[in-house]
Amino acid sequence: MLKNDGFLLNDALISVLITSLISVIVYSCIVVHVKIQEKLQEESQIMQDDFDLFFQEIDLCETIEEPY
Repeated sequence: MLKNDGFLLNDALISVLITSLISVIVYSCIVVHVKIQEKLQEESQIMQDDFDLFFQEIDLCETIEEPY
């Protein structure tokens, strides 16, 4: 594609097209990664809350059933 007189208009347009496509792919990967991380954080928080609640209930049951 490189001619004796340097880049032609077609070569420049193809370079811009390739750069644009690579940019879109990288941007899409970043967006998907961020969304996945946010969803994992939400799910992790939900699981942690459930875990805490479960152990609070267990602690409450042990306190109630403990003989005096």
